[in-house]
Amino acid sequence: MDSQEKPPYDDFIAEKPKVIQKFSSDIRPLLKEHTIIVKGLGKHTFLSVKEIRNLYWNEKEKKHTKSMKTIYRHMEILENANLVKVAGHRKPKDGRMTEKLYCRTATIYFLKDEGDNNSDDEIPYWKSEDYQKSIKLLAKIFIQNNNIDQNREKDFFKIVEKFTEMQSINITTIFGKIEANPNLVEGYDEFSIMDFKRIITDLSMYEIIHQHPELIKKIQDLK
Repeated sequence: MDSQEKPPYDDFIAEKPKVIQKFSSDIRPLLKEHTIIVKGLGKHTFLSVKEIRNLYWNEKEKKHTKSMKTIYRHMEILENANLVKVAGHRKPKDGRMTEKLYCRTATIYFLKDEGDNNSDDEIPYWKSEDYQKSIKLLAKIFIQNNNIDQNREKDFFKIVEKFTEMQSINITTIFGKIEANPNLVEGYDEFSIMDFKRIITDLSMYEIIHQHPELIKKIQDLK
């Protein structure tokens, strides 16, 4: 369709996604199972069931991998879990039946254990083996790039580990404040999921620097 040509339908939107909504980490398997729909709605915001089915188009085999009946069932499950909602309807101009339009309930699904990671069966991510390896590499490169005594590598590692812990907890706090006061981000609906996460991660870092200048002093004292 030509960019100047109007679509053969009118969309009537009554609901939009909130910026952030908190969920229990129990929702994670459901999100994983319906990743294509969740990501599709995150990218396009408002979709009909037909458009959601098109997310399952297999170009190689030239067919959809999900039936309309299956998509309706998926949407019912996601709606009951409060992950998606009916945002409005689409009215074709040729008089055909209107279609429901769906959207995510929130731009960002914030899982309870993200950031603080205080679930009983998981260790904090900054204590995980993979993350510990990444911090060690970060410390090694930092020490070498700044001509600091290699014996101070462990000291820098401890600073970074502490900073990561504080930042992670602070991210949880920031998410909670935005959820409680959505006016903080009013007017920024066009930001993507990744935009919001990057902004909140950066904000958390700047807040820690502001609130804990002693961490910066410890880095500056490395010689």
